[in-house]
Amino acid sequence: MTRLADEEFALIVADRHIADALQRIAKQERRVQDHREKGIESMHSDELLRAMREALCTFREHRRLIQEEIERQRRFLAPSVAGSQCRRSGVTSTDS
Repeated sequence: MTRLADEEFALIVADRHIADALQRIAKQERRVQDHREKGIESMHSDELLRAMREALCTFREHRRLIQEEIERQRRFLAPSVAGSQCRRSGVTSTDS
């Protein structure tokens, strides 16, 4: 697997982690709300929800870094791919 393919796979995994975190946060939000409505002490539930939201922020930042690396890899590869196609076809930059 190429470095670019590794990063693209990491992006898919990061997206799954974010989707999973969003579902878990929604479930925890419902649990906190239910506790409040029933008058149940929810300090620990609130703390867990806050930690889950912080983790989501970290997941999103990680995803952003992966995306930046993918873009950097694509910029790095683009000139070499175009150049190799020109060399194979016999066209050079001066053959206009």
